[in-house]
Amino acid sequence: MEGRAEVALRLLRRSTEVLNPLETAEVLLLLRHRQHDELADNLIHVYGRDQGDQDVLHVALSLHEQGSFTDVGAILHAALE
Repeated sequence: MEGRAEVALRLLRRSTEVLNPLETAEVLLLLRHRQHDELADNLIHVYGRDQGDQDVLHVALSLHEQGSFTDVGAILHAALE
């Protein structure tokens, strides 16, 4: 199981290179819906840390519009680290 988690995390890290901010927000929401909270948390941290301010703000706005307020705060916090 640990091997699968590592592969999934690697794919999520690579997704930040190919997904636009709206797609990233949708992936986060899907991960939460499917109760893959650790992967969602990791994606938030990686995305917030590695992407530009405008992209992070677009993801945060999309998450806010979907009512995912905790994730909004988490991605903004990650961007400030």
